[in-house]
Amino acid sequence: MGKRENILEHLNENEKLFAVRIIDYVEQVEKSWGIRYTQFLDPSQVVKAEKIIKQCGSSINYFVTSGIEDCERNIIVISHDSIDAHGIVLPIAPILLDGNFKFEILHHRDVLGAIMNLGIKREKMGDIFFSKDKCYVIVYEDICDYISINLTRIKHVPIDAKRIDFDQLPPREISTKEMKATISSPRLDSVISAGFGVSRSSISKEIKNGNVKVNYEEIKTLSFSVNEGDVISLRGRGRISIKEMGGLSKKGRINITILKYI
Repeated sequence: MGKRENILEHLNENEKLFAVRIIDYVEQVEKSWGIRYTQFLDPSQVVKAEKIIKQCGSSINYFVTSGIEDCERNIIVISHDSIDAHGIVLPIAPILLDGNFKFEILHHRDVLGAIMNLGIKREKMGDIFFSKDKCYVIVYEDICDYISINLTRIKHVPIDAKRIDFDQLPPREISTKEMKATISSPRLDSVISAGFGVSRSSISKEIKNGNVKVNYEEIKTLSFSVNEGDVISLRGRGRISIKEMGGLSKKGRINITILKYI
């Protein structure tokens, strides 16, 4: 059985479609000694793609990027190991959406909806973020001109859309709230209960129903052990990360510091 068959053997149909696409990229790189770029992937897709790439071949390199730090959606650049990664030109670019947001506040979903209404698929777009009354979107460069010409309004706000360079982007501003708690053990259900302020019984149902991810991978085991640095998401409620697992309290419970993304 070949590498492709080994990778696909235990996957469901949806997983196979994604895996085949990644395997095809790798095989194209090996044959052409060239470079391939994935579409924009969410964090869980990046984790899955990296596993597949590592299983595929030894004559390739890859890196995950969105052109700037701290982005959730990224592309994966897959190249032959004979190519210097520092010389690779990324096929993505930022777009500045400039408008008067003082009288009508726009949200992520408003911007995403407006761009997708132009007929652009989600996988062509990376992160959307706001900074100092301006909005920025990272996209594949082949749609930059199309967006610049056709995106003239979001809701009731007139928009001037133009491509800019990465060095013109402001640093990403990620808002978090720090919380301190004590837990009986580093079990997943205990940590989530503390981080989201819900009962362990209701959390148990969420975990069993596949609504919880740790480091962007679905976990269905209540007793899964959480570690410092782990990122945990609960569907419909957001995301937390474990900043610090401290010592024991006077009652023998574990002190924990949690960052909640807001």
